[in-house]
Amino acid sequence: MRFGFTEALKDVHVLIPTAVKRGDNARLTCAYDLEEDSLYSIKWYKGNREFYRYTPRENPPMKVFPVAGLKVEEMNSNASSVMLAALDPSNSGKYRCEVSADAPSFHTNIVGGDLEVVDLPKNGPTIELHERIYSIGDILTANCSLSSTRRALANLTWIINNQTAHPQQTVKYPNYHDDILNEEVTIVGLKLVLQPKHFRFKSLLMVCRAQIFNIYENSTEKHVELDPSSNQIPFDDDVYHMGGGGYGRSSPFQDPEPDIKINHITAPDMSSSTASSAPPSPSHRMKLRTKDDIFSPVLLLLLILIINSISTVSTVAAVTPISSSSAHNQRTLLV
Repeated sequence: MRFGFTEALKDVHVLIPTAVKRGDNARLTCAYDLEEDSLYSIKWYKGNREFYRYTPRENPPMKVFPVAGLKVEEMNSNASSVMLAALDPSNSGKYRCEVSADAPSFHTNIVGGDLEVVDLPKNGPTIELHERIYSIGDILTANCSLSSTRRALANLTWIINNQTAHPQQTVKYPNYHDDILNEEVTIVGLKLVLQPKHFRFKSLLMVCRAQIFNIYENSTEKHVELDPSSNQIPFDDDVYHMGGGGYGRSSPFQDPEPDIKINHITAPDMSSSTASSAPPSPSHRMKLRTKDDIFSPVLLLLLILIINSISTVSTVAAVTPISSSSAHNQRTLLV
């Protein structure tokens, strides 16, 4: 309580842009809740110097006080906000809003925030790559740099094949000042062990993205090729996979002729004791049979039938003369 009255002024806060680029306007807003009190005045300060005041009971209610470099657009300012026009880096700093309630409480509250006015980089980020052709297992090293003002230090991010690089793959170097350009240089390095998955799209795409607050974003990209003389195939299970008895359409190992169907069989895992001791399943044994394995039992059966037929014919031929001789002897005895 103050002066025996309830402090009705509450929820005072400011909305100030974190950063704007040179030449842009910025609206500074002071929000508050007076409840049943009435507003006595709103005052805005840059540092300790007042540059704007709004007093509803006065005529005119709005007053602007000169502060070097600040331009207030009165037509776009009111009791809750003030518009600053054509800002430049000298306008960067801390801005405060003072809200005062009218009688009888005259309660006052002050809140503030920082505003940065920056010059944006003239160029985008630069990628320095030691090589353009690599082999699987090589370590790719690269640097990304961007020159900017001290107030607008960039946040650099590496993106590999549309995925943000892991923090362990990046190296943040200390910023240094370029005396010739009078700019701050930000550098982030990249160290990446190349794997087959990095070349699943024939080449590796590396992108360096630069961001400054929420007002600037730019990027630069480069492609890294796989050394063709290394005879290495960029193949991994995530891209080329078996399904339906063969490789998918994306596989480089497709059957040379569509009329010839080849069953690609995955060998069982022999790394465990279970795989080495357990016999293959019947379905697996069937897959391993060749055409000769299928036709051999048929040929054997035909051979047996032919042999049996020959044996039968020979037996009949041998038995027939003996039977005729016995009949003649029997007829002789009867006579």
